[in-house]
Amino acid sequence: MSTHKIALGIIIIMLLVCLLVLFCVILIRLHIHKITNYQKDIHQKDLDFQKTLTQSIMESQEELRSQIAGDLHDDIGQQITVLNFQIENMKLDHPELNPLLENLSSSLGKLSDSVRSTSHRLHPYLSDKEPIEKRIKQDLEYLKQNHTINFSYIYPKNTSSDFPVEYSHILFRMYQEIINNILKHSEATEVVINLQFRPRFLLEISDNGKGFAMKQEKGKLGLNTLKKRAEIITFEVKIVSELQKGTSVQIFEKNSN
Repeated sequence: MSTHKIALGIIIIMLLVCLLVLFCVILIRLHIHKITNYQKDIHQKDLDFQKTLTQSIMESQEELRSQIAGDLHDDIGQQITVLNFQIENMKLDHPELNPLLENLSSSLGKLSDSVRSTSHRLHPYLSDKEPIEKRIKQDLEYLKQNHTINFSYIYPKNTSSDFPVEYSHILFRMYQEIINNILKHSEATEVVINLQFRPRFLLEISDNGKGFAMKQEKGKLGLNTLKKRAEIITFEVKIVSELQKGTSVQIFEKNSN
């Protein structure tokens, strides 16, 4: 009889121990789950803060762009016009200086075109509410008039993007930043812009320029700015470049799967 009582006592103790262990496991799992959720919340808040900060910086940049564009168009543009007017008067007063003044007048004309083109690209006359494909098309029309590079533009003619205005604006600024880098550094003669909306958005800009070593450019401000802009609208940027073989930049929607 005492043996049965001892066995029963042992069983009860084992059950209590098992229940205690199970209770501890549940507590630990709940604690881990709470910590995980807390970390996710902190991470999300950090991402939101970074996006807000980046967006604020971009808005400040846009205001600065508009101000510079206005100064170029109104101030410098007017001064060039005044100089041209003075040169024309000098031509009448001193015909013997006409060959020299003609060269000067021609140089001022080219400078005026360059200032006007730069002003336009900083603050396009086309409304920011226009879709991305139309803004790129208009920008390329100006580029073709002022550069010897051959620009090709491939885009869907019968469909249009359905992005919010903010998305199109950020994508257009990214496109401009890539084009500016090509004009400044690539020494390219051919640039191809490929835009598509289906099955998902893709903007690819390729050139046949001198390229660059990806390892050396990693972490550079220009590339980081592109990636930061893309993150705001949950897009991605992929850059492929090789020395003497050109560069390709892709901007695309993240895969939802």
